[in-house]
Amino acid sequence: MKKKLIGRIMGGALAVMLAFPVTGLWGLPMTRVSAAGEAADSGTSQPEITVTKVQAEDAELSLEIGSDMSSQFVEEAEPSSDEGGHIKTSKIGATVTLTFEGTGIRFYTKCGNGAGKLSVQIDDGEPQEIDEYIDSSTAQFKELLYENLELGETNESHTIVLTTLEGERSNFNFDYFEVIQTESAPVDEPEKEEKSTIVQAEDGDYVSLDPQIGSSMADSFVVESEPSSNGGAHIKTSKIGATVTLTFEGTGVRFYTKLGNGAGKLSVQVDGGEPEEIDEYIDSSTAQFQQQLFEALNLSADNEQHTLILTTVEGERSNFNFDYFEVISLEEVVEDDYIQSEGNTTYYLDSSAAPDGDGRSEDTAFDSLEDINGIEFAAGDEILIKAGSEFQGQLYPKGSGSEEAPIVIDMYGEGEKPLIDGNGRYSDAPTFRDNGPFGEEGSAVYLCNQEYWEINNLRVKNWSDDGQDKERSGIRVEAYGGGTYHHIYIKNCDISDIRGYNGQDSIWDVVPENGGTTFYGSRTTHRTGGINVVSYTERDLTNATSSSTAGAVIDEEPTVFDDILIEGNKIENCHANGITTTNIRGELDNKDYRHTNVVIRGNEIRNVQRAGIVPLYTSGALVERNLVDTFQQTYAGYGCGIWCDRADGMVFQYNEVCNGKNTMDGMAFNLDDMTENGIIQYNYTHNNVG
Repeated sequence: MKKKLIGRIMGGALAVMLAFPVTGLWGLPMTRVSAAGEAADSGTSQPEITVTKVQAEDAELSLEIGSDMSSQFVEEAEPSSDEGGHIKTSKIGATVTLTFEGTGIRFYTKCGNGAGKLSVQIDDGEPQEIDEYIDSSTAQFKELLYENLELGETNESHTIVLTTLEGERSNFNFDYFEVIQTESAPVDEPEKEEKSTIVQAEDGDYVSLDPQIGSSMADSFVVESEPSSNGGAHIKTSKIGATVTLTFEGTGVRFYTKLGNGAGKLSVQVDGGEPEEIDEYIDSSTAQFQQQLFEALNLSADNEQHTLILTTVEGERSNFNFDYFEVISLEEVVEDDYIQSEGNTTYYLDSSAAPDGDGRSEDTAFDSLEDINGIEFAAGDEILIKAGSEFQGQLYPKGSGSEEAPIVIDMYGEGEKPLIDGNGRYSDAPTFRDNGPFGEEGSAVYLCNQEYWEINNLRVKNWSDDGQDKERSGIRVEAYGGGTYHHIYIKNCDISDIRGYNGQDSIWDVVPENGGTTFYGSRTTHRTGGINVVSYTERDLTNATSSSTAGAVIDEEPTVFDDILIEGNKIENCHANGITTTNIRGELDNKDYRHTNVVIRGNEIRNVQRAGIVPLYTSGALVERNLVDTFQQTYAGYGCGIWCDRADGMVFQYNEVCNGKNTMDGMAFNLDDMTENGIIQYNYTHNNVG
């Protein structure tokens, strides 16, 4: 007799005690039905049910299959039976036993006026009687005679035993079983995106050095300050056999370093594999910095621990440089789920308020930044923070206002301005491979792709005592993806103690085709400090191998800000800059990539490591009545009191700029690369070294 199994059981094996082998159980098409017995929608999140058909002759039979019904099972060819036949017997006490994994079972058979009764027993439970008899001379085929769909919620092993019983009639038929199995709804794998993390070669949290850092290249690693290296420094050695070992969790890694005509070769080994040789030598008297020298991607399908070992190799040259690693990992994409404000509503925030307030009054104020961060605000909304409140973390409200009704953040009550303390939060350092914004991680107050906002009367800090200058900001406003974002006003805020990035790195350089001066189009430092307004131009980075090989712009239109007012703020003790605007990877000489209607007025900026005010990528910026006192204190990079590049039509007037501390550049004002039609007038400068 031809045998056929329809479908297969998901999530567990079908254990059938067979009188002879069954083939083809796995890999056959699966018939899925819903709990109601209808085909299930493949997109449903409900548990799926699978049905597997098992012919009775494929179960364990207590008698052999033969030709004598009185002592054997007999195969009866019958077109109306399932698969064109069934088995039958007249022997009392014969059994058909099926062991299966599932949550339910059905038994189908032929019923007729000569058929007898069966006992059915599940898992050694109480037997019950079922009857194949019908009072009709016309037999009925494939009749459901027994069903039990309550064997449990999960697929477990069960046994059904059918036994022929003595009675008036002694013909017994067995056609097929249906095994019911519940398949849990597939768990959607979280969407993941690739993330890059910069690890400096001297970072002791991830990197081990042998020998350690010291003062002699002959027998140790030495830290070399170099503005063009990532982070403003790299390590080097001349000791043969020295190793730099990076242990990381991720899927891939890249190594970047300084290349030069005195540099030697390194051996690189990943996860104990075959070592390969890489060479830091270039035939040029001009060193090249932050150059990718090695790449190993797709080391694992998901984040796993890997180890990379760099070893200095004996050869013609014995200077070896190590700048940084770029660790590639996968990060889950988190779906945003914000409460939608109806607009024209005032929300209150008070760090001393009772928990679980609705934020709609002073008496029921919100008590955490998370309450505010979880709302998408609308035109006309106000966020009022009680005087004297102190919060650690980040203020990142969502949504946008309108031209007629901007969203306003301000204080209420009497006393000190409310404090938002980022507590040293920072973004990962960008590389030439990164498109898009710095991200929310690195600032105490943050907006992204939002417009018509006014931020007033806050105290803001973002300091860390870890001794490392990182990608930190006090207030950072970012935009990307194309379009113009309007009306960003930041007024009367007190911003202090921002440990940002002082280095002179570059993640996008423009090298003239016919030679000449390289233009440095994007630096990390221009995005860190007190107040940073930053737009991003997306480029094709598919074939980028260095900061000078970014591809064409892929945005449909430039991303810029219009109507920026930064007024009356006090900014003190910031690494690196006080106030900046910029456009990362924007076209250098295309005015469409410049911010418009930028006014920076009446701010006091004291004790910054690099520049005071830097309105990069602007057209018609007005910078007036500001004080910049004590700037350009670091040797990790260059800065002036007030300067700009990629700008036109700027006016710097009625400013006081004093106490520039070194000659990198250290002067009061500078109209730098690609500036035109600028006016510097009516300013007071003194005590500047540059």
